[in-house]
Amino acid sequence: RPGAIMAAADRFDITVKGGGGHAAQPHLTRDTLLAASELVVQLNTLVARAIDPCEAALLSVTRIQGGFSHNMIPAEASITGTVRTFSPTAQDTLEARLREMARHVTAAHGLQAEVSYLRYYPATVNSEAEVNLALAALSEAGFSAGVARQPALTSE
Repeated sequence: RPGAIMAAADRFDITVKGGGGHAAQPHLTRDTLLAASELVVQLNTLVARAIDPCEAALLSVTRIQGGFSHNMIPAEASITGTVRTFSPTAQDTLEARLREMARHVTAAHGLQAEVSYLRYYPATVNSEAEVNLALAALSEAGFSAGVARQPALTSE
């Protein structure tokens, strides 16, 4: 398939800090789990509101963790996930907006966010000449191959 065939894969880790206390006295602390939960909901709006609807991209929250006790609001909560894009512009936009959203949502709860954002695989983008060469070589070797209908949001 000429053009984008597999998405860039990025990983994000957000730590929400600055709260914690007894669950029976929530008015005396900042609730890291409440802020993290709100942030998860808001992160799921990023692609729809930051990326052109004609461009493929996704953001998936894959893990949320916080606390060890049934009667304590934890001092920290963490959120992990992945972002998939085909263009560097979309990748830049989503990273910047994710960082901004984490900062603002946690600040609204009187908390802080630490964000780690790792771009670990770039998008795979094939040139038309090399696609044609590969298809011709497969055909000559006796294999049946065709052009993929659409790119995949999986990555290398």
